[in-house]
Amino acid sequence: MRAALLSLLAALAATIVPIAASSEQAEAEPEKPRLNCQAGPVERYFDGVQWNVFACDDGASIVVVTGPKSPSDLSFYFIIYPKDGTYKLHGEGNGDKDLTRPAYEALSAMSDDDFRALHAEATAAVRTDSSFS
Repeated sequence: MRAALLSLLAALAATIVPIAASSEQAEAEPEKPRLNCQAGPVERYFDGVQWNVFACDDGASIVVVTGPKSPSDLSFYFIIYPKDGTYKLHGEGNGDKDLTRPAYEALSAMSDDDFRALHAEATAAVRTDSSFS
């Protein structure tokens, strides 16, 4: 389940930039870069809910996914990415908003330097098979 979610996240991350409105425009524009966000994870808990943090290969973007110890009905992710000189936060998924709100609030309060440090920490982390359970 988690591996499928990470694959979906990588595909969604590539669509952050608006997609061309027509096939003619799509042919004229260069292909958008794809993100690989599998470095990590670093484990974090927000109000008792486990989240796994992965670094993306663009050197800046971060994906935060509910971990295997999270409630089974909570399937959610955040992507943090640089745009216009600062970091943007986007999240979506299913589950109780009361369980995702603490993570959103904590991530929203982070500075650009905090995001850079978190990316570096996730990049340095060694992935284990249990990260995707």
